Amino acid sequence: MKSIFIVILLTLLSCCKTEELNKECSDLKSGFTYSNYSIIKPIFDSICQKYIPMPTNLDPLGHKKNTASVLKELQEKCLDIKIEMICYACLESLPVQSSFVVKLDSSHVEIIRHFSIYVPEGEVMYFKY
Repeated sequence: MKSIFIVILLTLLSCCKTEELNKECSDLKSGFTYSNYSIIKPIFDSICQKYIPMPTNLDPLGHKKNTASVLKELQEKCLDIKIEMICYACLESLPVQSSFVVKLDSSHVEIIRHFSIYVPEGEVMYFKY
């Protein structure tokens, strides 16, 4: 009896996590499709918050590996959204920005969007709105 309860509990918990993941990917897809960056920003920012900058001699901002990790995490979660980095810390502003392109399918039409992420020195990255 106890083992059946544990199996049911684990199944329910995994379903909730899957639903949350599917909602996040669905929101990203919808946000990029309709250029609704107010939907996209909190999702990106919540992922970026996990990655603290780790400056090195080759990467004084410390975000290059973090950027790759964010992209990898999104690619693993959302298989139907393709995100590629165009350049790292290449848009000179305060703070500097990295540039990305997103490709996704919407009713058999390829949607392509560009966006940037701020990569500030000594702080976590965040989505440019």
